[in-house]
Amino acid sequence: MERLDELINSLKSADMTTKKYAAEDLGELHDERAVLPLIELFQETEEIAILEAAAQSLIKIGGGEMVKNVTPLLRSDSALIRNKATDILMNAGDDAIDELRRLITDSDHDVRKFTVDILGLIGSDCASNALLDALHDDHINVVCGAVEALGNIGAESAVETLIELLQSAQDPWLRFMIIESLGKLQAEKSLPYLHNLLNDTDEFTRSSVVRSLGIIGHSSSIKPLVSVLDNASISLKSTIAEALDLINSKSQNGLCGDVEPSFVVDRLKPLAEHENPSVRITIAKLLGNVENGDSVDVLLSMLADTNYDVANTVRESLAQLNGLVGEKLASYIKKCDSPSALINAVRVAGSTLNQSLQKELMKLLDVEDDQIRIEAIRSLSYSNDPDVIGRIVALCNDHAREVRLAAIKALTGKDAPHIETTLLSALTSSSDEICEASAEALINTTISEAGYNKLIELLDHDSNLTRLVVASVLSSNPTENLLSKLVSYMNSETWQIRKLIVDLFGKYPTKDLIDYIIPTLYDEERYVRIAAISAISNLNDNSMVKYLLSLLDDADERVRYEIVISLKKFDPNVVGETLVRCLSDTSEMIQMAAVDALCSLNYAPAIPELEQMLDSASDEAYCVIREALDILRQLNTNSDNVEKK
Repeated sequence: MERLDELINSLKSADMTTKKYAAEDLGELHDERAVLPLIELFQETEEIAILEAAAQSLIKIGGGEMVKNVTPLLRSDSALIRNKATDILMNAGDDAIDELRRLITDSDHDVRKFTVDILGLIGSDCASNALLDALHDDHINVVCGAVEALGNIGAESAVETLIELLQSAQDPWLRFMIIESLGKLQAEKSLPYLHNLLNDTDEFTRSSVVRSLGIIGHSSSIKPLVSVLDNASISLKSTIAEALDLINSKSQNGLCGDVEPSFVVDRLKPLAEHENPSVRITIAKLLGNVENGDSVDVLLSMLADTNYDVANTVRESLAQLNGLVGEKLASYIKKCDSPSALINAVRVAGSTLNQSLQKELMKLLDVEDDQIRIEAIRSLSYSNDPDVIGRIVALCNDHAREVRLAAIKALTGKDAPHIETTLLSALTSSSDEICEASAEALINTTISEAGYNKLIELLDHDSNLTRLVVASVLSSNPTENLLSKLVSYMNSETWQIRKLIVDLFGKYPTKDLIDYIIPTLYDEERYVRIAAISAISNLNDNSMVKYLLSLLDDADERVRYEIVISLKKFDPNVVGETLVRCLSDTSEMIQMAAVDALCSLNYAPAIPELEQMLDSASDEAYCVIREALDILRQLNTNSDNVEKK
């Protein structure tokens, strides 16, 4: 009570900052006795910061008493105060509805308008009946507000009344609001009436009808919308295209539904040349959903579009019509004289490849334009025809580097002796990109024993990059009989190769291989030492622990960390005491890794040490240790209970 009185008195302060903070703090008390003092601020000042603070506090207090005292503010001459009152009542939600219902019949039409607007913003179906009554108001602004509010709250019970009102409404704005609300209500009952309005003389009305039909998204609207395209303005055509796109996204029967595809395509075709790229994109997208040869023809004509996004959508739509495209696309490529359009066409060809297309693409491998040749190679990469593969292999030695690169990438995943030979040869290329692309292709290719032997020979190549990519290929395609041949490369000058071989040996953790890995625990490169730690721990042999423990004094924090997390794989009776000692490591990262390992191993003897750590732990470490202690205590309590039983 004392605090409440103090803050209310502060509202009378001449200091604006004091007044503002007092208004803010009153909301935290959630006491209805603060309502009237806060309301008085709206009569004293229009200082935005103070009114905002008062409004937020009234929202926090809430309740019927607050609502009853805020509603008179709707009569204020100040737009700022009316807006604040609207915001408060909207946030009051259902608490405000009863009071607002009474204001629906207020003598002031402005108050009635504010009321229906607020009810619409609250969005409660409880307000539907009051808003339906407001549809008969004698002031057009109130009626329009009620129509909009019914649409906003999704009042399905209002559909028939809105349709009746639409048939008698003369005011253009009222008709617009009704049409918009019928769209928001997804009212299929309204479709016949909206379809009739597509021929209305008022462009504004027709445009709103088109938008609502798109929102409703019923396939029965396709034919009426397409039918008016011929006589529509440029702006309306764009709106119709957007509506058709919305309907298409909701339709389970494709864009056409029960409408003849050619009827739709004939009317969409002129929009393929619309000046607005977004319209052309929409048309291309729509045509991709019309399974008809005519739609393919229109899309092919759009391949020459200079707008990247349009051309990209056209390609996607043609790929979507896969079964209808092949022969037409082959004919288009054969006759096309525009390089950019030809490139777009060739990019589509890969996803629609047939014999005719393959024949035309093979011809393009001999043209002078390297970009066209590259795109042809990419599309032909979908073919497993020996003749095609043979041509691509030949292009791996082309004079143009980018063509060679495309050819090598096209061989990925294809198996044939001459492919392996070509890719192995490319590993020694002076071009880094070609060398790396060859390695990537080999990684995804079945390699013969002869191929493995060649790869091992290349580990001695002069180029460091060649040695590295060869090691990566060997590492990704391991075979047990390969491993013995790699032992001598454990001493390679290139640490990345030493690491890759250790990683590879770690995948086959036999005792013989471990004997070769143990020396690499002391490699000069940290990443090799880390790989060796991981490889040894994969053996799950407790006799190996002594080798790992020898590195616990390593100066490299990351190496010590890897050892600690590797110890989780071993018997807790063997590694437990060592992990407890790691709790005293100078690195908090090592300490937390040890905490995690001890918890994972359920090593109960660590509990006293962990409890002692809590006294000096950082906030973050404290939480980790506390959680580990809880788990260990719980696990060991359960264990004790089982033993007693």
